[in-house]
Amino acid sequence: MTKKINVFFIEHNKMTNHSEKKIETTHNVPLSYRGVSQIIMSIFKLTRSRKATVIQTTKYYKTNKSITLVAPMQSGKTATYFAIAIDALNNGIVKKIVIFSGNRETMLRDQTMERVSKNELLKDVTEVVWGPDLKKYNPDIFINTLYIWDESHYGQSDEQEVDNFCSKCGICPLGIDSFQSVYYLSVSATPFSEVIDVQEEESKKLVIFQKPNNNYFGIKQMIEYGLIQTFDDYSTKMEELVRELITSPVPKIGVIRLREDGKGENKLTILKVICDKYKVSCKLYDKDADDEELTNAIETKPMKSHVIIVKGKLKMGKTIKDKRNVMFCMETAKKSNSDTLLQGLMGRFCGYEDKKNGLYLNNEVKFYIHENNKNGPFEYVKYFTTIGVTSPKTGMNLLHKRRTVKYAPVIKIPKINRSNAKENISLLNNPILNKIPENGYRFKIPGKMILEEGVVPTIEAGHGAKLNTELNIYNIGDWSYLLYAKSDIPVECTTTTKKEIFSKPLKKLYQNGFVIGGPRSESFIIVNEMMIDMYKFIHASKITQSLCEKKIQTKQGVKLSLVVFEALKPEGVIYNKMKNMENVIIKVGNILKQDDKYITVKDISW
Repeated sequence: MTKKINVFFIEHNKMTNHSEKKIETTHNVPLSYRGVSQIIMSIFKLTRSRKATVIQTTKYYKTNKSITLVAPMQSGKTATYFAIAIDALNNGIVKKIVIFSGNRETMLRDQTMERVSKNELLKDVTEVVWGPDLKKYNPDIFINTLYIWDESHYGQSDEQEVDNFCSKCGICPLGIDSFQSVYYLSVSATPFSEVIDVQEEESKKLVIFQKPNNNYFGIKQMIEYGLIQTFDDYSTKMEELVRELITSPVPKIGVIRLREDGKGENKLTILKVICDKYKVSCKLYDKDADDEELTNAIETKPMKSHVIIVKGKLKMGKTIKDKRNVMFCMETAKKSNSDTLLQGLMGRFCGYEDKKNGLYLNNEVKFYIHENNKNGPFEYVKYFTTIGVTSPKTGMNLLHKRRTVKYAPVIKIPKINRSNAKENISLLNNPILNKIPENGYRFKIPGKMILEEGVVPTIEAGHGAKLNTELNIYNIGDWSYLLYAKSDIPVECTTTTKKEIFSKPLKKLYQNGFVIGGPRSESFIIVNEMMIDMYKFIHASKITQSLCEKKIQTKQGVKLSLVVFEALKPEGVIYNKMKNMENVIIKVGNILKQDDKYITVKDISW
């Protein structure tokens, strides 16, 4: 049976507790805002939705330490996690904030650092660690720290920089076995594998789906406005769009992301030929181009229609303040994962309009994606509708497959009544409902239960009918919701490759009773470094019990600098720290060898 997942769906005026196989009653959030300072609310001008998120996270951090925040692109995730960080500081939960990301692009890093520097409550207690800097970072494991992983879908695989960073800092992205001083918040608009792993693994991590305000313009609205369109031939569509561009009565910009497929003619060459044909200027911004120059080129009103070409730019997290100058965007990749596609040009044109602060939307810009990728936006909308129960089929470390289950999705049909129920149900010809037993259906009062099409109910929760024998009918408004529980229903589902770090407990660092690699080389000569490793090893031996030996040893003994040796001895700085913080006594084994710089001891145990 699939394990329960703690999921809260937070919107303007309500917070709904969901699990993968359980639908709880919708209830109003008690927004008394106790524990959320007026300072926070005034600085960030928090919406009701974000206030509810801050309240829920602060409450959860008092007993547990791992949370995932899910919200659509450009819907205000940064403001939310800033508020969470400040509230955690104000409540004495943590004393330090570390915002980190595997993203190597400097634009998002600089954007985050600028936002931190402008915040008086965060700038002196917050570190921003980005891309290549993850390797250099030296954590202070003795200070309660909130680690915020921005864009947590990126760099999520084993042995990547984020994986090593988390191991070094004692962060368990699965939500169990983190170091005692570690509090964890991951933030993403597309955390598909992370949410699935919370569903499938034994985890206490809380997942919060935060719904944007009513004035948010996102993927759902783009679909409703007919702005997302497909093509199958790149060169044909490109020429068509360039012709439209030059006929615009007002000068406009076309933005095209080039991704070469490794087959056929170079796309950049094709595009330049087309632009030359119609005398339209085009400029390439690749990974080495200046980020500020690119955003200025998009936000500056053009004197003449032209094309902007991007390669390796304008991805997750980037904010385009003025979107009015763009006529169309085009993603040229023939096959793209949903998270990559959504975080690209479409994601950069989501958001809110705030003319007072220079934020302008464009609800007319059209987005062209390859026919192969057409399902991605629709699956994303359903992802939020079902609160993560239905995941997109493609994404980093995702696997899509078929399986049989003991439950079925809710079937939504026009309202039926007792007199015509049997006839209408039989007309459905739905494989889920085949061979309904005589008098095997019954009408039920909705009560507190709220059902949405596609939401999976739990048989054991009492909302479903008796297995294989009974159909329950719930009439709500103009619709009937049919629940028929069967034991052999084939369904499509999305799982993960298990190559992502969200599926790994912290004890993955240890094997066969020994810490993999042992202490780092610098730990043998530098007191602070050995203190970090000792804390990590002691903590590991506690959480893994017999799986991790309470000893550091080699055949040749353990070679230490004189200062590290003294720090490990009774009343030494490391000895006293471990005794006071972990209630552990360190024992240094017999001396095997000694010179004027180093001492080799038999072992170090605790």
